[in-house]
Amino acid sequence: MLTFPNTLRLIERFRFRSVTPLFMTCLILLGLFSTELSGQPPFVIATGGKQEIVHDGTENPQVFPSQKWNVIAPQSTFGASVQWEASPFRHVEDSGAEADIRMDLSIRHSTQNAQWKSIYPTDQTNIAKGRRTAGVVAMSNRRGNAQVELVVTFIESPENILVVGDYEAIVTATITEN
Repeated sequence: MLTFPNTLRLIERFRFRSVTPLFMTCLILLGLFSTELSGQPPFVIATGGKQEIVHDGTENPQVFPSQKWNVIAPQSTFGASVQWEASPFRHVEDSGAEADIRMDLSIRHSTQNAQWKSIYPTDQTNIAKGRRTAGVVAMSNRRGNAQVELVVTFIESPENILVVGDYEAIVTATITEN
């Protein structure tokens, strides 16, 4: 008899890492470049928050509803890059019980000037082979905003026997100015 986890949770977080080019810092210090032009730093935010699905009782991959993320980079002259990363799904009470995670990224909307593209659109972990991080990347080459869609999938491996209970994964987005 096969047993399946009860609830699968996906928690999404974001973080910002500013990489200011040295020459821009020097120009600001010398007063040759207005900080008003550089404006607010870029940021990224998930629009839906925490997601939960109930396992359907099959051995099929369990697909979460697509999650929209807004990427705001209005003053990033050379564009910005966003990387979403996740480790395998982990049982909330038994940290040794894990399942692979797959992420699929697509650009839903981009301001024309920014030319946002999904550079690495799909990735997944492979616990059996020691691959413990999955990452997808979107990038623009000019200032401008985008809305991207991220689909996360819970994947059972034939090598792993899942423990009944709740599993969760955390997806973290990091945005960096190019």
